[in-house]
Amino acid sequence: MLTPTRLMQLDYCLLSVTSHVIACLLERKRASLDELLQYSRLSSHEICESDILLAITFLYAVGKVSIDTDTATISLKNINTQ
Repeated sequence: MLTPTRLMQLDYCLLSVTSHVIACLLERKRASLDELLQYSRLSSHEICESDILLAITFLYAVGKVSIDTDTATISLKNINTQ
């Protein structure tokens, strides 16, 4: 689910998992799927690989991440931190 319903915890909705992925990429600049999963599990140990994949797919669909197939890493595009 994109946003939580009354029967779903906030930690497992797509927007929450996506925020963990973005935070990790802002901190590390580039990360593998395993690194993103480990980072996200610091806040909720029940986040699984498919949750991370959905978040990456969402970010890729809106053009916010790039995927380097040679190194199997994900990075944010156009980071403007001020």
